[in-house]
Formats: sequence, structure tokens, C-alpha cells
Amino acid sequence: MRRCARSSPVSSWFRSLALERKDAKTMRSYAYSVLMLLHFLLAREADLRSATATDLGSLRLWRQGRGGGGGR
Repeated sequence: MRRCARSSPVSSWFRSLALERKDAKTMRSYAYSVLMLLHFLLAREADLRSATATDLGSLRLWRQGRGGGGGR
């Protein structure tokens, strides 16, 4: 029997949301939020696994229009 490759945290999270039968509009909204996070991290030369609390705080500030989009 073949073992499946380890899934990403995002895939696991979306799978759990689907099992909870979240509405399609909710899932789409979450997907856009995750996409925004991943693009933000990429611009900071980071990825989901290396993201820090500082990165997430910077994302929050950036989304509120108060900066935070700069490098690490």
C-alpha cells in the first residue's frame, strides 16, 4: 500500500472545514484570505511554515492600511 505524501496545513484545514460542511461562500472567503496570506508571506521571503507572530501582526497592520508590508 502506498503512503500518501504529507499534506500541507492549509489542505488539512480546508479538509476539516469541508467535513464540518461549511457553506461554499464561507470556504471561498477563507480561500481568498489564505491566498492573501501566502502572497504576503512570499513578498516577505517567508512561507506558511516559517511565518512568525510578527509576520501575522504585519499582515494585520497591512490589511488595516497602516503599513506592515515591508521585509522581515
